[in-house]
Amino acid sequence: MNTDPSSESDLLSRLGALTSGCMGVQYLEFERILREGDSSIPLTSLHQVLNLACDQLGFWQAEWLFSPADTPNTVAKTEMEGWQIMWRGIFDTLVENVPGTKDSLEREQNLKLLQHSLQRGVEYNQTRPVRKIAAAIFSQVSFALNKVGLASSARGLYEWCLYPKGTVARP
Repeated sequence: MNTDPSSESDLLSRLGALTSGCMGVQYLEFERILREGDSSIPLTSLHQVLNLACDQLGFWQAEWLFSPADTPNTVAKTEMEGWQIMWRGIFDTLVENVPGTKDSLEREQNLKLLQHSLQRGVEYNQTRPVRKIAAAIFSQVSFALNKVGLASSARGLYEWCLYPKGTVARP
């Protein structure tokens, strides 16, 4: 592993500048910056790099899932797939080097991914007051269903509340 603090700082600042204030960064740009640096990411920076990759994956995943089913956003799908590969490689490296972190990292990363879809759902519902109220009520019902052991029904109801009809997630 690389331990040079200046190259670590440079890597993080370059990645941060790339993703700063904007979502929708192309995975190839991120990969290019990683390749331009040393061959390995310092272990102390790996979690930050994983979070950057997860934020981008979440953005592109939401773009894909909320795109119209009849004209899906193929750029979003391609970017999502690229970011999934990138994220998985970083995740596996981190888990391999820091044993016992897999479950907590998976949970943390899954919550980050969901956050992007939730944000898109909230934005979509802002101009649709009836859907906004229905989504809030049915999401609470889905939580109750999950608590009583009906996880499959809860997930289906929650997805119905989150994703608008006619999208890739809910054709």
